[in-house]
Amino acid sequence: MHKLDTNDIKHIKECFDNVIGGTPCPIGEGGKINPHVSKFALADGRAVSVFHVKPIYYLHKCGGWRPMEEVAEGFGNTWIDLKSDWNKKMDEKYLSWLLKRMKLVRGKLNIPSPYNIKVAGKTANNLVKIYGNSI
Repeated sequence: MHKLDTNDIKHIKECFDNVIGGTPCPIGEGGKINPHVSKFALADGRAVSVFHVKPIYYLHKCGGWRPMEEVAEGFGNTWIDLKSDWNKKMDEKYLSWLLKRMKLVRGKLNIPSPYNIKVAGKTANNLVKIYGNSI
């Protein structure tokens, strides 16, 4: 199921007292996804959107848009540090989109690996770093 970003809910309720609903990642023209937007409906019929420069939503395997904080330890416009269980939640098509986005912004995506990697007889940091200029 869909879930709105709690920070956006708090912000919009501080600005408007007649919020009646909202949607994460509204789909635009031609099916374009907007994982950086929260859209809210007001009682007077107006719609208000909150925009971010970074993606704040990810597509869950069940098909719902959910807050990025569920799968990321931290994130910004050009970097995302995924949590160890990201692969149990994130849809593979969204990961593909995210990799393309990171390439465009020359960003960095840190993906925890489920495998123990041995380097010179020692277990290395189980983190795969993907940089936008290396994709």
